[in-house]
Amino acid sequence: MPISANDPTRKSWLDVPVNSDFPIQNIPFGVFITKDDVVTIGTRIGDFAIDMGALQQLGYFEGIELTDDMFMQDTLNDFISDGKKTWRLVRNRLSDIFD
Repeated sequence: MPISANDPTRKSWLDVPVNSDFPIQNIPFGVFITKDDVVTIGTRIGDFAIDMGALQQLGYFEGIELTDDMFMQDTLNDFISDGKKTWRLVRNRLSDIFD
C-alpha cells in the first residue's frame, strides 16, 4: 500500500511553520486530553492537535475498518494492534483531509 501521506508536494491548509517537526508528511499518533477533559487519540500537524476520535464520530474514517471507539481510548494499544495497513490507511486519510 503506497503512503501518499509522505508526498513532499502536499501542503496543509493549516498554518504550519516552515521548520515544524510536524508537517503534513509527518503524522504521529498519540494520546491527549481535550479542553473538555476527554481522553482521546490524536495526531499533530504543525502546532495543531487533531482529535481523531471526533473525526471518526463525524465519519471522516468511513471505509476504513475501525471499531466504533478506536480513537476514544486512553492508549494506542488497539489501534497499534490493528497493524501497519490500518495505520497507513488512517495516515493517508488524515493527509487527504488536511491537504
